[in-house]
Amino acid sequence: MTIGTIHLLALDLDGTTLSHDGIVTPRTKAAIEKVAATGAIVALCSGRSNATMAAAKASIGLDVLQVAFNGCLGLGYTENVLFKDTLSTDQVSAVLNVATQLNSTVNYYSESVIYAVPKSPQHKALIARYQAQTGAQYELIDSYSSIQSATCKLLILTETVAEVERTLRTALGDTVEIVRDNYFVECLPARVNKGVGFTKLCKQIGMPVHNTAAFGDGINDIEFLQAAGLGVAMANAKTELKSVASRVTEFTNREDGLAIELERMLEQGRFAAPPAGTIAM
Repeated sequence: MTIGTIHLLALDLDGTTLSHDGIVTPRTKAAIEKVAATGAIVALCSGRSNATMAAAKASIGLDVLQVAFNGCLGLGYTENVLFKDTLSTDQVSAVLNVATQLNSTVNYYSESVIYAVPKSPQHKALIARYQAQTGAQYELIDSYSSIQSATCKLLILTETVAEVERTLRTALGDTVEIVRDNYFVECLPARVNKGVGFTKLCKQIGMPVHNTAAFGDGINDIEFLQAAGLGVAMANAKTELKSVASRVTEFTNREDGLAIELERMLEQGRFAAPPAGTIAM
């Protein structure tokens, strides 16, 4: 793909825009502000729900586009829904059955809260860990059967990620998209990932993907970086992501690696506003 002038900067949150302690550092905030000052569009693209992206968005302090739930939900500047994919009732039941079989607890996402049914101290500890990482608001309930709303994703909290992933793939095949992380496994609608969601966002606003740059660090960022004109992996990224990236930052998210890379790109004049009248918001 020929990489043109960058009119849209797309940023993962955890491990990329956020430092190791989960904040947007002053240097990172300043670098993103300078990119926006060129007229380039800024988008946040995360596996998180839009509710748990809110604090990071507020810290950045700019109007941004969003892709949440690993590509299932796209939001405009006013939180208007650009696209949304949800799991079917059958898919939800199948995932919950596997979680029950493995004695695991599940994050069931609504618009604003996460429902969970913890049945052991281990479940409660995993919920507390996720809550500390994301600031998520939980509603603890007795049964998932009481939930009426559709969901973009289910997330199984676990200390045995490999076993859960293997069991899900055996039981569900390709009927859902499965994404693993350090202590959880996510289940999304089939053929949805962060790259698919990012591509939908670009199509929705009329942005050619060769005029975009994406930064990420995780396994779930592989398709995301591949979809962008310029895909940049963080120095702290998973090896699998570094192998598909256009390049890798010199420094990690502990060392303001994103900010330093953006500062260099700004010095090179890589960012600019999209041509007038070409982008539909």
